[in-house]
Amino acid sequence: MFKKTIEQIIEKSIKGVVSIFVLREKQDFEENKEVLLIDGKEYIKLGNSSAFFVSKDGLIISNYHSLISKDLIYKIQWEKKFYDASIKYLDEQNDIILLKIKKLKQSFPCLKLGDSSKLKLGNQVIAIGDVLDEFEKTVSTGIISGLSRYIKMETVLQGSLEYKGLIQTDAAINPGNSGGPLINDKGEVIGINTLSVQGAENIGLAIPINYIKKILFDLKKYGKVENISLGIK
Repeated sequence: MFKKTIEQIIEKSIKGVVSIFVLREKQDFEENKEVLLIDGKEYIKLGNSSAFFVSKDGLIISNYHSLISKDLIYKIQWEKKFYDASIKYLDEQNDIILLKIKKLKQSFPCLKLGDSSKLKLGNQVIAIGDVLDEFEKTVSTGIISGLSRYIKMETVLQGSLEYKGLIQTDAAINPGNSGGPLINDKGEVIGINTLSVQGAENIGLAIPINYIKKILFDLKKYGKVENISLGIK
């Protein structure tokens, strides 16, 4: 049973979920490209993913594998508005990216981070994200189906990646969900939705949130991240 009603958890959590768009400026000669018009300027969309706020001043976390390149333009879409963002921390090996909304004094609804070391099989969870670049803030529910999973995947940027220590869930995770939160029955984020297994039904995988908490702690205390390994190579 959820500690709060599932409706309450979703209503509160969904406010802190955002979309990341990876863009470059459109050239005059380019046609037949997917174009986004933002603040009167045309951009070519190269990639996108789900993400969520981890601080009230606009710090956002997501996966890196679906974001194409670190040398392009990042825009955050939240509440139907676009915000400029820059990379705060990037770990290609562990598939993690932190972005920060630029020069904006505004308070954002950050999600509370839980403790992924306390997960047990059968714990109920909620996944939130933008599915297939079409269905914004889709919600699915399920349970923790497995812990400390290993999987190998192919990526556009880094080629072959091996993941260890992942959370397995039967909550539906589809393309576009990557980077969105996996939430427990208290409304806390316990993982980052990362990938699903093709050819199988209801096998989704998430990076445990404790790795991200270590990154956030190090950045706050030392201004950099001290030796962290998720077991990905």
